[in-house]
Amino acid sequence: MTNKRLTAMGLLILFTAALSAQEIVNLNVEDSVKSALEQNKNFQITGLQTESSQKSYDNRWNSLIPGISASTGLAYRDTAISNLTNSSVIDSGSPLTFNAGLSLSLPLNTGLIYKMEQTRIDFESSRISYETAQKQLIRDVEKEFYYLLAIRTNLDIMEKNQELAEKRYRQTLENYKNGFASELRVLQAQVSAADYKPELSQSRSDYDTRQRSFLILLGMDPESSVELTGNLEQAAVRLDSSELINRYIGSRQDIQAQQNKIESMENSRKSTRASGFSPNLTLSGGWSTSVNDPFLNDGWLPDTWSDTANLGLSLRIPLDGYIPGSAQKTAVSQTQDRIDQAKISLSAMMDSARTEILNLTQNLMTSQEKIELAGLNVILAQKSYEMTEESYNQGVMERLEVEDAQQSYLSAIQQKLSSQYQYLSGLIDLKYALNLDSIEEIF
Repeated sequence: MTNKRLTAMGLLILFTAALSAQEIVNLNVEDSVKSALEQNKNFQITGLQTESSQKSYDNRWNSLIPGISASTGLAYRDTAISNLTNSSVIDSGSPLTFNAGLSLSLPLNTGLIYKMEQTRIDFESSRISYETAQKQLIRDVEKEFYYLLAIRTNLDIMEKNQELAEKRYRQTLENYKNGFASELRVLQAQVSAADYKPELSQSRSDYDTRQRSFLILLGMDPESSVELTGNLEQAAVRLDSSELINRYIGSRQDIQAQQNKIESMENSRKSTRASGFSPNLTLSGGWSTSVNDPFLNDGWLPDTWSDTANLGLSLRIPLDGYIPGSAQKTAVSQTQDRIDQAKISLSAMMDSARTEILNLTQNLMTSQEKIELAGLNVILAQKSYEMTEESYNQGVMERLEVEDAQQSYLSAIQQKLSSQYQYLSGLIDLKYALNLDSIEEIF
């Protein structure tokens, strides 16, 4: 009896665990974005890289810390040959000597300023890269979410069409039993209903595969059971491409990154010039001590212990940089050439950005028109299908005519879904192109 109870309890636990494992998680687009930002592995790596750059920036003052070193040693000193050849040599002291010292050095030149400035520029570059990765991840998640939503809606339509085909088969079979339909017509209706199954099965498989990839993008278990909630409806937006370009083009991530690159090269040119042409001042200091035979009881007495201290100031003025064609002059000139090239690239990048924004706004206006037209086609195709279905049930229409009407209705709905997704996708791309946090900012 006890064994049976244990077995029953074990089965209950396994059943409960299975139910928990299959618990459906509802995801809307906001939840999906939040999950990706918190759990996406690649984005986490980018965040750690930015944190590392932040540490360098916060501690950029450490360039002013002097180099400090300590040294110590124990030396043994004795004569090697003179004691053997000259017995009159007198030992001048203990053969053991203990040495210790402390030294510091601080080089000062204008290059330190540019080194600290480069740390700031590098941190700004890291910040731009982080924000770019963040905006890209949000864009990819939102577009994939709505794409999956469109596929899921299309699957629902396909399932409904299969149900209608099976219903039509059952109705035809009933008519056959009552003598109102031929056996051939029954077989045709049966084949028509069966034709939907392979395509529907393949579409479900494709959806599941894409959904698993989406869950990996969110940093979730790809085997999780999720239900996407939302719709593809989006109010039409009036867009002025010229206003958008003038207002937002300077805030684009790629433009900021190129400007940061130019700033870094200009700072590098200044640093190279400072190193090759500016004086270098070095402050130094040190202290050292020595003790003869430190292991004797009187080893640290004043007559066996001594120390010295020193302070130094040196100035070095490089002269080779002033020679025409020197390495320093050439390096500065080459850096300036790269700066000029980068500025031309920035100008070309601005032109490409303007074209991208212009194309996106034009495509969005076209998508709006397609949505309106697709909506009218759905109404027309639905009415035509309903009338054809009714005539078929009355025996006036043939099966192929009903299937054609049904297919036209399905195609009209799919076209509307495609247009709605293209419009949403275009809005998301425009939001990314303008570096906006929300598309509502341009409403």
